[in-house]
Amino acid sequence: MFKIAPQTIQRLKEHYIELLPQNIQEKKMKEWVKHYKNNILVYCNGCEKGLKIGGIERFI
Repeated sequence: MFKIAPQTIQRLKEHYIELLPQNIQEKKMKEWVKHYKNNILVYCNGCEKGLKIGGIERFI
């Protein structure tokens, strides 16, 4: 039962998606965040949405 997620992820990686090498992932992320001012937090879309729907108040 607890092996479903890892098996699903492995199947997706093998048949449907191709992950970029780590160095290219880092390069693309650095390019993406260049348009933000220095010293601010940048969240992925899912995390940002979670914070905006009320998660942030719980941690302030």
